[in-house]
Amino acid sequence: MTYVDPLLPVMLILVIASLVHTWRLSNYRPWLLSFSIAGVLIISSPVLAALFSQVLESRYDKRHFNDTGKAIVVLGGACETFNPYHPFAPLGPDSYSRVVYAAWLYHSQASRPVLVSGSKCTSPMANLLESEGVPSADILQEANARNTHENAVYASKMLRSEGIHTLTLVTDAKSMLRAELCFREEGLAVIPYPVGLGTWRFTALELVPSWQAMRTNSDTFHELMGLLWYEQRGWI
Repeated sequence: MTYVDPLLPVMLILVIASLVHTWRLSNYRPWLLSFSIAGVLIISSPVLAALFSQVLESRYDKRHFNDTGKAIVVLGGACETFNPYHPFAPLGPDSYSRVVYAAWLYHSQASRPVLVSGSKCTSPMANLLESEGVPSADILQEANARNTHENAVYASKMLRSEGIHTLTLVTDAKSMLRAELCFREEGLAVIPYPVGLGTWRFTALELVPSWQAMRTNSDTFHELMGLLWYEQRGWI
């Protein structure tokens, strides 16, 4: 069963109907409001969200994956803050997925180090790796990085100290390009393993505006601005 959140589509239909009514029965022409609604329709379109995502993800789509990394590096995403009811910080869906796939990569061939990087989530990420069967002796933790640039700087330093110059990088598909370029800027060879890279298939439901599409477009915009900012700073 597929659930469609009706709130956004219904509200947009009401707004569009109101705009049409105003344009037809009044001399007033709400140009700014019309352009604003058109913008909301664009950023809430699942079809356009999938198209815009290809700017970042197409280079990894159907790319042959040859895992020759001498270490696995997992970049931290979201994790919840500590509170009296949780003895640890639960991982957000993005961090959880990255760690699970990293554990699968670890078990897919001979043992090698798995480095988790990020200032907030390293400990719960390491705990999840252990629960997935990765020995604690093979888990390295880098807990100082506050952004992707620092992930690359600090993690690369740790890997080079271990004599490792080729890594398999695990992060979300949208942020993979920025992360890959950061690690390459540090002089390491990178084998990208993007998480969340899927084949998009058109259905009738893709014509219905959704908040998920708005979030996807927001993430895409964030990454594109991040690439420009990192380029300006000389980090990629």
